[in-house]
Amino acid sequence: RLGRLSLACPKVTEAGLAHLKDCPSLGSLYLSNMPVTAAGLAHLKTIAGLTELGLDGMDLTGGKLAGLEDFKRLRRLSLAFM
Repeated sequence: RLGRLSLACPKVTEAGLAHLKDCPSLGSLYLSNMPVTAAGLAHLKTIAGLTELGLDGMDLTGGKLAGLEDFKRLRRLSLAFM
């Protein structure tokens, strides 16, 4: 049961993020310095237990955060830009 995951790898793709939907007990996810798109973030909203999300050091312009309202259980969001 994976409860917390931190990834800081620019080689993680949208397809890689899609695999996280199979981790329903994942409560905290921190992603940094990754090329994330709106489609990549959409994979994360199906994680049932996700309450904390960190998106640090990323380019989040151009509507990439538009789907955050669909994260119904999200209680904490970190957006640290470097």
